[in-house]
Amino acid sequence: MGKSQWHSIGICLLSAFTLLILRGTSTSLGGLPWYGPYLYCVWGLLLYLWSPKWDSRLALLVSAVGLRMLCVGAPLVWSDDVYRYLWEGKLVLQGGNPFVDAPSQFSIVDGVREHVNHPEISTVYPPLAQLFFSGLAWCWYHPMIVQVCAGIADVGTTLAIWTWLKRNNQSVQGAWLYALHPLPIIETAWSGHVESIAVCCMAWGMIGHSGWGKWIWFIGGWCKLFPFVFLGFVRKWHVYEVIGMLVVSGVLLGYFWDERALAGLNTYAQHWSYNASLYALASWFSGSWGRLICMVAMMLSSGFHWWMWLKHRYSIDRVLYGLGVTFILCSPTVHPWYALWLVVPMLMMSNRISRLTWGLWMSLLPLTYVSLFTVDPLTGAWSPPLWPTILSYILPFLLWITLRIRSSNPKI
Repeated sequence: MGKSQWHSIGICLLSAFTLLILRGTSTSLGGLPWYGPYLYCVWGLLLYLWSPKWDSRLALLVSAVGLRMLCVGAPLVWSDDVYRYLWEGKLVLQGGNPFVDAPSQFSIVDGVREHVNHPEISTVYPPLAQLFFSGLAWCWYHPMIVQVCAGIADVGTTLAIWTWLKRNNQSVQGAWLYALHPLPIIETAWSGHVESIAVCCMAWGMIGHSGWGKWIWFIGGWCKLFPFVFLGFVRKWHVYEVIGMLVVSGVLLGYFWDERALAGLNTYAQHWSYNASLYALASWFSGSWGRLICMVAMMLSSGFHWWMWLKHRYSIDRVLYGLGVTFILCSPTVHPWYALWLVVPMLMMSNRISRLTWGLWMSLLPLTYVSLFTVDPLTGAWSPPLWPTILSYILPFLLWITLRIRSSNPKI
């Protein structure tokens, strides 16, 4: 066994050991130890600096599956979104409408509904996600079923990254970084975020973007909306594909539609803000105009990427990476799991500067979980500290500047 294999095994064991420490000391909902975010961050930085390069798909998949399965059954200390997924799925099974009926309208105590966050707000998740939730609730009304499915989807994303890198004769280090990095592991297999499904659709849709991939993006869009943007970068359409997507969309919307169906999404879009970068600056300068400024910036950036794609100057991986960067920088809300929209296409690209700078960002981003310790148990209000946001954005930006200067001045 060569040095590369031993290095990979050592990093895998270190990741498993760190994950077991985090799981073993996170005792219950709200029972995250004070050092949890810092250990999460250190683990990510170690992987960022010394990720393996072992060219073995079997070893990669065994490692990815093993680490994610270690998360199954872990207490939901990082995020409690899973409870909303299960409750809304149960509501759909019982004939209710999550787009209209907020959890607070019910007095049911079933071990799930009473743990839903912001229970006064109706759902923000698209129709296909609701059907997915209902399938999970029907199979097993327990958070573990969500963790298992999210972990499986994330292994699918790992395999997609590997497939893309091998197809383009690139190093598989990016696939290993994703397989072993705590960000995708914890945000999918532990916290069970539905992004795991949609991001997997994004990755495989990118592989088949010239054909069947558009349908994968379509499915992902009805799970988390963002992949709908990718459909604007499909070069070849057939009439039956357009008609088919319109019919399916009409059925999904028609099943849940109500004049109050967008209430939850409107509340989220107008009032939510967390760990923002450009939005925070825009709001500081312009007040209530901040959201509009960022929306215009997102539209301009998307238009630029569409033009570059139209002129064949950008490949599809470069386009999706650019859209991910735009989303992260302009969004008023950037939870750690949102990073997956940027991380996956970044790792599928061969650009060294992008991988180093955004790889550092994804490793520092977990520091924002320090805000969990500011939550008031009575009111649910919190006061997130500013330093994790500043640190996680400023350090990668400084690294980017340094690398750009060095690349333009080879003698330095």
